[in-house]
Amino acid sequence: MTIVRSITGAWLRTVAKNAFPTKTPRGRVEALADALEISRRSCYAYVAEERRVPEEVEQRFIALFGPVADDGWRLIEMQRPHRKKEHKKLSQRTIKRLGGQTKEHVEFNRSGWRGSAMHNASVLSQETLGHALRWEQNNITIGQCVMVEENLDEEEARKKYPNNFDSLAVDQDWLAICQLCGLVGGVDDRMKEVNGMVFRVSCGTYTYKVS
Repeated sequence: MTIVRSITGAWLRTVAKNAFPTKTPRGRVEALADALEISRRSCYAYVAEERRVPEEVEQRFIALFGPVADDGWRLIEMQRPHRKKEHKKLSQRTIKRLGGQTKEHVEFNRSGWRGSAMHNASVLSQETLGHALRWEQNNITIGQCVMVEENLDEEEARKKYPNNFDSLAVDQDWLAICQLCGLVGGVDDRMKEVNGMVFRVSCGTYTYKVS
């Protein structure tokens, strides 16, 4: 089991409220995202604690708003699976049929900058750093964002915002999760960047572990 820490959603909301007192709850989250130079939907995910705040975002946050209080951190337990995920290779015949490119690479290229970033990040993370990635779409919904923004429970939020409550808040936000060590990374369309420890720390080194 590996334990890492992340800034809590409550601390992010408190700082945003103090930093942008004249804005609405939604406006505060969006202003915080702009200040941190991240996508607004990623910021919602951090506030809702759907995702761990990446270290580079933590550094920007502390540089802008000062140190995080002791109770502003949360600990995350990540289980380490015992078996390594096997990657099935395409046959030479299939590769030749695809014009020398793997099927995965062709599919990534069809989706523009994001797809190219996902492909290149996968190569770095898996072949250089030893991770075994699984890409997942960020499943945070519009309703969850509303609950975070206005501090509502699910029943209250559904009554107030009945339309599109269960719709995805963002359909271009993809996360990479290592099947071996549990570290998470992501592709940020808005800032045209790839972030997360899974792309910078070798799998199983535990250099990120809380002491």
